[in-house]
Amino acid sequence: MKTTIFHRIPNASFYGNFPEEINGFWNDTRTLQPGDCFLALSAQRDGHDFLRDAEKKYASCVIVNRIDTGLSLPQLRVDNVLETAKKLAKFNRKHHTIIAISGSYGKTSTKDMLQLILGNIACATPENLNNELGVILTLSRIKSEKFAIIECGIDHPSEMDSLVDLLHPDISMTTGITPVHVANFKNLDQLVEEKCKILRDTLSRNAVASIGETCLRYPQFRCLAHRCTLVGQSQDVQGFQNFTQFQTIGKNQIRLQGSYFRGIIFTLPEMSLGQKENFAHTTTVAKILGLNEDVIQQRILQWQPSKARGEIRYFRGHRVYFDAYNANPMAMEDALRHFDAQHSSDHTGGDTYVLGGMVELGEFSEQYHRRLAQYFHGKCGDLIIAIGVEMEIFYEILRKQNGIEVVYFEEVGAAKDYFQKKCRGRIFVKGSHGYHLEQILAE
Repeated sequence: MKTTIFHRIPNASFYGNFPEEINGFWNDTRTLQPGDCFLALSAQRDGHDFLRDAEKKYASCVIVNRIDTGLSLPQLRVDNVLETAKKLAKFNRKHHTIIAISGSYGKTSTKDMLQLILGNIACATPENLNNELGVILTLSRIKSEKFAIIECGIDHPSEMDSLVDLLHPDISMTTGITPVHVANFKNLDQLVEEKCKILRDTLSRNAVASIGETCLRYPQFRCLAHRCTLVGQSQDVQGFQNFTQFQTIGKNQIRLQGSYFRGIIFTLPEMSLGQKENFAHTTTVAKILGLNEDVIQQRILQWQPSKARGEIRYFRGHRVYFDAYNANPMAMEDALRHFDAQHSSDHTGGDTYVLGGMVELGEFSEQYHRRLAQYFHGKCGDLIIAIGVEMEIFYEILRKQNGIEVVYFEEVGAAKDYFQKKCRGRIFVKGSHGYHLEQILAE
């Protein structure tokens, strides 16, 4: 970002000599990189208390609402640091093609795949910084890249309004909808309405939009689907003017058919069915942007899951499928089916499943945890460790089933010793981030 745009902020005061360019904004001195502009935000902690840390980390400058005369860094004093950062981020987004990815699941893997396929002409949301502040930080870091891939996450009413205002995307992708964070809304309808806002904004400007097939369950998306490219597996998607239908072929191939594909087959690295759908979504947008299929095929083979999102680890010689960032019903079932399918040919029984509760499902919580228990109906010889208050109903159902060992703990700390003494076979670990399931593998 060129610091010349700082002069567009009214009533701002400049102290010190500013560099011509910064890497972008950052608000955490623990991960701040040399050349970043530190934002002294006042939230749970006052960012002004960390100005010395920013100086030691070689920040290029700081944005503050009060001057520290003992600081050697250039300081931009403004009335409101967050609002100033938001305005500067919006200035910086101009002249770039913005691709917004929203939905209840699959956002990060879709973002990662699309950035990989587009290559060095695209930047993307770092890690999962997908709330308002995360979007501001990402927009501030766009340099010469043609495309910016922005992940959009919400968990409260009206939160999408600020993201739409920041982005007004040229392309929007909605991966799919499920009742994630519904506990923070009046009901599921209000959640879906919030999720739909970015799609409505995109279509209001006749920009490009794609949606996943599960969006059709909700009238807010269904009434707009004819103006989008629909991505899905069923035959129903063929009834839309623009569509991509995907079909899995064996474990590692997928066939795409539709408006942009004529039955082309792609070979993929190991992926779950949900991740294959994310690939179909990603490839559709890549084709719209003009990439050819050979480039897509070459680049997708380099893809691998990001940290704690379906990565493979090892613990005392056991192969571990580890996915402890989030756990909504769709993602949980997709991961379980993938784990079991990968080992179906050489399964000897006696695997270990560590399952954390799926949080913020509101009125749907018991329904989906009961459904999760049904998945294990008929399994024999496995150990299941259930963690979290949401999993109590899951445990009550399964503990009555013969041939399966299931135990229940409210917290991961209490479960750790039991797991490390009793774990066997291949290990599956998945649950909501708040349960810190990474601790289960800590020696």
